[in-house]
Order: sequence, then structure tokens, then C-alpha cells
Amino acid sequence: MAKNLRTFWGAMHPDFDRLFIALWYIPLGIGLHGAVVLSGDTTAYNYFGENAFLPIYRYFFLEIVPQNVVFWAALVTLFELVLGLLILSKGTAVKIGLLLSAMFQLFLAPTGVWGIINVLLAASCLMLLYFDYDQTIPEMFIKRARTQPA
Repeated sequence: MAKNLRTFWGAMHPDFDRLFIALWYIPLGIGLHGAVVLSGDTTAYNYFGENAFLPIYRYFFLEIVPQNVVFWAALVTLFELVLGLLILSKGTAVKIGLLLSAMFQLFLAPTGVWGIINVLLAASCLMLLYFDYDQTIPEMFIKRARTQPA
């Protein structure tokens, strides 16, 4: 099945794609959400509520999250770091990370007009589930460095 997918999408490079996705989560988790943890800025997630298409999202991001923004930001920071590390790993862990990533992106999709990006990222994660990952990203780079001529 994966070989047919690779032929169909031709340009798909699953290891590069999962590296991109992992590098989306790790710096974002540390930089954006980590900054909210340190600052305690109660308006940090208002954008999601103000632009949400669904009333439950408006309520959640404008009423619930600001009451304990440090808790929510720390939770998202931890979640995004775990996602990034799972996606960088190998075997079943990668697939769990990709599936959780797709679900998370679909959760974020109704938070505004930029939600199309979340849907596209979720679709990418779901497509990447069809591939097997027998080495971690660091192992892949080490193996490649060892096989390069000096």
C-alpha cells in the first residue's frame, strides 16, 4: 500500500515530512506556549476564541482558558513536545504521534479562517500513517553521515 501511495504522490518524502511536522511542534511548544507559561498572559489564546466558528470554542478560549492560562499553556507545551518526540522516533510511536497530531489539528480547525492550514496538516499526518518508520530521524541522519564520502 505504501509503495502505491508513494507512486501516487510522487514527491512525498515521509522522513522529511515527519521531520517538518516534528519541528513544527517542538519550537512552537517551547517558544509560544512556553512564553505563555512564563508570562501568564491571560489574553494569549483570545485569538482562537474571537475567531472561532463554534460557540463552544468561543466559550472555551475566552472564558475557561484565561481562568488558568498557565495550566492550559503548560498542558499544550507538554503535549506538543511529546508529539514532536513521538514523530521523531520510530515504529508504532511515530504512528501514534501522527494520529494524535491529526486529531489535534482537526480540533484546532474551527478556531478561525486559518483552520484550513490545520486541516492540511492533519491530512498530511494521516497520509504519513501509510508508511513504515524503521529508524528515528537522528538515526537516519547518523546513517546518512556515515555513508557519505569524505
